[in-house]
Amino acid sequence: VIFLDINMPVLDGWGFLTQFEDLCQQHGTYPIVVMVSATTPSEDRDRDRANTHPLVLSLVQKPINSKTIEQISQVPSLCHFFKSKRALSTHN
Repeated sequence: VIFLDINMPVLDGWGFLTQFEDLCQQHGTYPIVVMVSATTPSEDRDRDRANTHPLVLSLVQKPINSKTIEQISQVPSLCHFFKSKRALSTHN
């Protein structure tokens, strides 16, 4: 899972994603990408772009907090990344 900020200097998240997608195609592996942005819900351009990109699972708003992580951990394709962490935290 890659958390990718949209607004970065020199190469923004979308530019990175374009280059990274080419690399993924060469190697035949496709990670899950969660785009991160300060975009507000009223700014739908980034959200629409994220929703239509094949590598992007979702777009989350900064700052990422425990509620955001909890929501992401409930996504069926990501549950296995969080399962072992939950088991460890319940035993401590």
